[in-house]
Amino acid sequence: MESPPTNTLGVQRRMRSYRIEGISRAFYRLRQSPLSLLGVGIIVGLFVVAVFAPYVAPYPQDAYIAVHFERAFHSPSWEYPFGTDEAGRDILSRVIIGSRISILIGIMVLCVAAGGGVPLGLVAAYRGGVTENIIMRIADIFLSVPPIALALAVTAALTPNLFNSILAICFVWWPWYARIVHGKALSVKQEQYVEASQSYGAGWLRIAFKDVLPNCMTPILVKATLDMGWAILLGASLGFLGLGAQPPTAEWGVMIATGYPYIPEYWWLTVFPGLAIFAVVLGFNFLGDGLRDVFDVQLEMR
Repeated sequence: MESPPTNTLGVQRRMRSYRIEGISRAFYRLRQSPLSLLGVGIIVGLFVVAVFAPYVAPYPQDAYIAVHFERAFHSPSWEYPFGTDEAGRDILSRVIIGSRISILIGIMVLCVAAGGGVPLGLVAAYRGGVTENIIMRIADIFLSVPPIALALAVTAALTPNLFNSILAICFVWWPWYARIVHGKALSVKQEQYVEASQSYGAGWLRIAFKDVLPNCMTPILVKATLDMGWAILLGASLGFLGLGAQPPTAEWGVMIATGYPYIPEYWWLTVFPGLAIFAVVLGFNFLGDGLRDVFDVQLEMR
C-alpha cells in the first residue's frame, strides 16, 4: 500500500499536537473558575454517592418495597435527617438510592441521543446534497416541537415505566447533536488536513470519522455536560407526571409526586428530593458553562 505523503503526515501530526496543547490550556483555565470547580465537586459527589449508595444509605431497604407504618411522617431528626414518608420509609435513603436512577437516565439519554445524532450530523455535513437536506429537515421537524410536549406524547403512547421514559427523552434529544455536529463539521471539512487526506485518496467515511469528528468533540463535550442536568430534570418531570418510573421506585420525580398531596404539613416529603434535583442540575450547569467559556464554544440553547 502506498504510504501517505510526508507533508500530509506532518499536517496531521501538527493538528494532533495543537489539539493536545489546546486541551491542556483549557483545563488550566477551567481550574481558575470557582463556579466550575463547585460544579465538578457536586458532580463527583453525586457519582460517589451513587456508586456506594447501598453502603451510604442508613436504611437501604427503604428504597425498595418496605413498609414501616409505625414511623410514618416522622419529621427530620438525628435518626431520620430527611424525615420519613407516608409508609415510614427513610427519605434520605431513598434520595441516595434514587441518585443511581437519575444518573442512569442522564447517561443513557446522552449515549443514545449523541450516538444517533452525531453520526447523522457528520454524514449530513460531509456528504451534502440530498442526504444533508433529508437529515437536517427531519431534525428541524423534531426541533419545532417543544421537548417536554414531544416526550409526553411518546411516553403516553407507550407503557409508563422507566425504560420508556428514557426512550422518549432520547427521541427528543438527538436533533440537537445532529445540528451542532453539522454546523461544526461544515467548517472543519474545509481545513488543510482534511484536504490533505482527500488528496491522499482516503475514503469519505475515514475522513469524516477520523479527521473531522475529533475536531468536533469540544462542542459535543460541552453540550453533553449541559444536557446531563436537563435530561435528569426531564426524567424527573415524567416521573412526577406518572409517565416515567412508577412507585415504589426511589426516583426523585416519583418521590415528589407521592409527597405532593401531603404538603405543606409534611413539607419534607417533597423538599429534599426537589433539592437533590436542584443541586444536580446546578452542578452540571456550572460545569457546562465553565467548559463553554473555556473552549469558547457557541451552542444553540433551548
